[in-house]
Amino acid sequence: GRADGIWIRSRQDQWNRIKTNVMNRQQAALAQDYFCAGDTIAGSRDDMLRRLRRHDTLTKDLTR
Repeated sequence: GRADGIWIRSRQDQWNRIKTNVMNRQQAALAQDYFCAGDTIAGSRDDMLRRLRRHDTLTKDLTR
């Protein structure tokens, strides 16, 4: 998005795998624990927000 509130297409609009390394370990942890199941999105927006708010990782969801 721009400062005036208008959204524009990114110059790099291709999806890239999040790598677990020192530079982006927070993003990788969120993706692995809350947002992604393998190569797919893990549920709806509301599912992801619920997991975040409850500190309920995907691993916990799978063991129930």
